[in-house]
Amino acid sequence: MASLPTTYRRVVCIHQTADFARATEVQEAPLQALIDQVDANPALILVRVTHVGMNASDVNFVAGRYDTRVKPPYDAGFEAIGQVVKGSAFKLGQWVGTMQFGAFSEYLVLHAKRVFPLPDGRPEWLGIMVNGLTAWLALHKAAGIKKGETVVVTGAAGATGQIAVQVAKAAGCTVIGTCGGPVKAAQLRTLGVDRPVDYRSENLGEVLKKEYKRGVNVVFEGIGGEMLKMILPNLAVRSRLLIIGAVSTYANDGDFGEVWSDVIPTHLLLPKSIAAQGFFLNHYMKDFPEAWPQLVKGVLKGELQVAVDPHVFRGIDQIVDAVNLMAEGKNIGKVVVDLTGDAQAKL
Repeated sequence: MASLPTTYRRVVCIHQTADFARATEVQEAPLQALIDQVDANPALILVRVTHVGMNASDVNFVAGRYDTRVKPPYDAGFEAIGQVVKGSAFKLGQWVGTMQFGAFSEYLVLHAKRVFPLPDGRPEWLGIMVNGLTAWLALHKAAGIKKGETVVVTGAAGATGQIAVQVAKAAGCTVIGTCGGPVKAAQLRTLGVDRPVDYRSENLGEVLKKEYKRGVNVVFEGIGGEMLKMILPNLAVRSRLLIIGAVSTYANDGDFGEVWSDVIPTHLLLPKSIAAQGFFLNHYMKDFPEAWPQLVKGVLKGELQVAVDPHVFRGIDQIVDAVNLMAEGKNIGKVVVDLTGDAQAKL
C-alpha cells in the first residue's frame, strides 16, 4: 500500500439547510487522529476512500431532517468504497463498502463488522448499497411482490429506480417506469421496463387509466407531489403503496413536517383495501444478510445492471456539484465522485 498522508479532507455540515453548497464546506484534518483510533481498537479499520456515492438522503441529512438533536458541525455523506490501509481485521488492500454517516471523506475509520467486503473496487458497488438494498427490501419484504403483478416505479432512471425495475422484472412482474426525457426512457427499455412513461410528454394518470384498466398492484414511489396524485386513483384492489421518499419537496428548507405536504386520501384507500406504507432502510437492517448476497451475485453474473451516471466528478471539492446534479434530476443511474485523483491530501 502507498504511504499515508499527514492530513486528509472531508465534507462537513456547518449550517443546516437543503442547499448542500451552503450547508457544507471541505475541511482538512490530521490523519494521525484516525490512525490512533485504529491502533487503540482491533475491531476498527482505516480505509482510503476511492469513490463516494450521492443519495437524496445527503440533502435531508444536512437539512437536519433525520434527527433534530444533531447540530452542526458534523460530517456529511452516507456511502463510500475503498481499501483497507490499516487494521488487523482485514488484509491490507481489501476492498470494502460502507453506509456510515460521514462517508464524504478521503479516509474513514470503520468498524470491521459493519462494512461490506467487496471483491474489487468498481464504482458500481455503490449502486447496490443504499439504492440496491432499498429497492430489494422494499419490494420483497415490505410490498411482497408476486409474479404476474403490475408494478409502478417512479424516478425509474435514478439510482434506486434502476435497481427497483430490475428487481420487479426478475420477480416476474409487469413494470411501468416513470422518467423525464426520451434518453432516460430508452435506458429503461434496455433494463426491461415494459412501459416507460416520460412525464414530460405523457400524463402518467392518463396512461394508467387507459392502458392498465384493472389498476396497478404495487407502487414504488419516491417523488411525491403531482406524481403521487396521478397514481392514487389508478391503484388496484388490495394494492400496496410504498413511500420511499418525496424528492420533489427536498429542495425546500424545513423539517419533513414542513416540506412534505402530500396527503394520502382515505377515501381512495378504504374502498379498495389499499395498503400505504412508508419505508426507511435502517429499519430493515436485520434483512441485509439476505438481500446483500442476492445483489452482489446479480452484479457478478451480469444479471443486475448498475448504471453509473456518465458525468465525471473528481476530488472531494466536486461532491457539491455531484449532489446538485442528482438533486436536479439530471442523472441517469448512480452519481459517483472519484477520489483517487484528488491530490489535495498532503504527504
